Amino acid sequence: MRSLRRITSGVLTLALATIPSGVAVAQTTDIEVMSGGSATWVTFIDQSCSVQEAVSPDDGPIQRMRGTRAVCDVRFDDPRVSGTVTTDVNYDCQAEAGCVTWGQQEIVGPDGSWSGSFEGLIDPAFTERAVAVLSGTGGYSGMTFVVMAVAPLDEAPSVVGLVYEGDAPPLR
Repeated sequence: MRSLRRITSGVLTLALATIPSGVAVAQTTDIEVMSGGSATWVTFIDQSCSVQEAVSPDDGPIQRMRGTRAVCDVRFDDPRVSGTVTTDVNYDCQAEAGCVTWGQQEIVGPDGSWSGSFEGLIDPAFTERAVAVLSGTGGYSGMTFVVMAVAPLDEAPSVVGLVYEGDAPPLR
């Protein structure tokens, strides 16, 4: 094993402390990096989608949308996570404040599939940020794909992820 020292930033945040004055200060932390494992960082290339609109019940100040389905042909720089993606999305939107979003996702790739859940937020400017944790089946059995997306309204999304051998992390 080797040690890795990182400062809080970007994708890997190791420690963040708040001092009494309310100023956030980055701290460094040593973590152990295991050798011998198989992990691949993947980057989104492009997609083509069709969307079925949600059912939107009238719930007063909260706009609730249930059952939006997007079916996309997605391409990453790793063919294992490229293919047909079906995403079932739910939204709870709070007037001008933004939305909470969650649902299920499945990617059917060339040698198996990935499925799991995602959660995210949409800010008042309609930029969506979401994280999905997907478990592999078929040729991807025993593997996990954790993917993070930032999707501004009417712009191409920025999507990155990590494919690795092992179980999904205990996020809750």
